[in-house]
Parts: sequence; C-alpha cells; structure tokens
Amino acid sequence: MQRGLRPMTVISFLLPVLLLGGGSGNRPGKKLGETALRMAGKVDCSAYPPAHGDATMLAEGTAVHEARGYAKTFRLLAGGRVYEVMENREAKTLGEQYDIAGKVEYLTIRKDTDMEERRFDSELTERLTELYLQRKRIGEPEILKRGVPKAEYVYNLEFHLRDGSEVRTTYLSGSEYFGSGALLGSELEKALKDITQKEFGRP
Repeated sequence: MQRGLRPMTVISFLLPVLLLGGGSGNRPGKKLGETALRMAGKVDCSAYPPAHGDATMLAEGTAVHEARGYAKTFRLLAGGRVYEVMENREAKTLGEQYDIAGKVEYLTIRKDTDMEERRFDSELTERLTELYLQRKRIGEPEILKRGVPKAEYVYNLEFHLRDGSEVRTTYLSGSEYFGSGALLGSELEKALKDITQKEFGRP
C-alpha cells in the first residue's frame, strides 16, 4: 500500500550523494510524502518490481522531502540523506534527468587508473556541460541491445556543483556510449578526444 506519495512514473534513486558545502541542496524543501515499504529483509529485490514509495533500507513512514534548489525528479532528502536519480525513464535528455544547468562550478576529468585529475576553466566547463545536458537518453536496456560497450580507455568526468556535491559520469573512448544511458554524439566526442589527447597523450 502506498502512503502519502502521489502515484507517478517510478524513478530509481541511488544513495548516497556527498554534500561537502553548506548549499541549499542539503536542506529539505516541500514534504512529498512518506516511504511505504522497507524492502530489505521482506522481499527478493532481484525479482521484485519496485513501486512508488518503496525504499531499500529506509524504515516505513520515513518522510521524503524535495532537495531545496533541485527538481524532485533529480534529488530527494530522506532519513537525513540525499538521494540522486539513477534512472528517470521519462527523461528524453540528460538535461531532463540531471537538474544541474546553471549549478556547475567546475568540471574535472581523470583516467580510471590515475587519481590525478585535470580541472577545466570556466569557459570549457560551461561548453562541456551544455553539450552533456543536450545528449539524448536512450536508456541502459537499449544500450545493451547494441552490445556491451567496449572502450579503449575509461575516463571519469565529475561535475562539481556549487553546493559542494558532484555528479559523476563515465566517458569510454572509442565507444559511442556515454554514461547515464546516453550516446556520445560527434561534437562532444571530438571535444573530449581533443582534451584527453592534450592532457593525457591519448584520445
């Protein structure tokens, strides 16, 4: 039985989001309702289709709030923690899934095998963020139908937001796949290849 939350398209949220600053994103906004079911220990999560109001670990009756300053389809506050969207099946673009337009302070990139990261200036951060948010989502199932993505190199991109939190995605060079269920696109692919060639000596 659902409690307090208006039925809507099921959106999967992922824990945790680390908020390092004192920005608005870690303060509760409007109360949306309460969790209806704590699945852990009660259902087989691998076979159970999640319903609106279900939570993996949160106790039944935990208040769910908007994260102030963000769309409720992107981030929620519950049990003193921030939850970020993992998949919104209604989102047609990454911009519709990730409510970060105008909220990115800077962008970094690093190789999967290297902890050293490169930080982009404000102009390049703005350009890459715009290209990223324009990408169309086709979803993970459609990606996998095309075959498991293969990559020459793996890079981690991190959008550092003004509230101290981050949104992370993966760039697989040599593959049309981009993280978050989207395809790379020629313009963004060229920009990232130029960057990785300059910064790491490889495309």
